[in-house]
Amino acid sequence: MATNESLISFSVPDELQQDLEKYRQENGIESTSSAIVEVLQRFFEGKTNTPTYAPVRQVEALENWVKNLAEQVASINQSVKYLSVTRSIANSVIPVSSIGLEEDEIEDEPDEILFDFLPEADR
Repeated sequence: MATNESLISFSVPDELQQDLEKYRQENGIESTSSAIVEVLQRFFEGKTNTPTYAPVRQVEALENWVKNLAEQVASINQSVKYLSVTRSIANSVIPVSSIGLEEDEIEDEPDEILFDFLPEADR
């Protein structure tokens, strides 16, 4: 019995073979050859130009990336809470309104005040 199929032999990286095996199992395809034929048909028919699934390594990389972002957000939230509490404490100890200055008039480092106490030679 003659068939109009060609035999093609090629090598793939282990990770790609694992992805193909997962695709085969998830789609109930009997053989690896049939899975390859289906993937190629879908590709050339234009049904998809990207996989409809993500390889495990891509999902793991994305999970790690999201976890890292979540940790950064938690750290930022912690810093904001700390700064908010610190500012509340500072305002309750010496309220800006009590010294007659607006917040934009207050300098972070009053160098000129400290500078006046230095001997003339050190100024």
